[in-house]
Amino acid sequence: MKAVGKTTTMYDASKLTKLGYTNIKLAVIGDDRKYKRMYSLVNTGLVCCEEVEDRCYLTLTDKGARAALVLEASR
Repeated sequence: MKAVGKTTTMYDASKLTKLGYTNIKLAVIGDDRKYKRMYSLVNTGLVCCEEVEDRCYLTLTDKGARAALVLEASR
């Protein structure tokens, strides 16, 4: 998910970040228990998630790319 428009699955994002699949999924779409939907990456417009045949494909939005640049610059 480094570039806008590049698509990856939640599973691949989990492997890439070395974070658990469940944590990735909940951060991306939320569940209103541990992760509130209103603060999810999809709901805030940072990531688009498209479900195809029981797989979720994630795409970084323009807004998400700008946020990533800000975060990278502050490291």
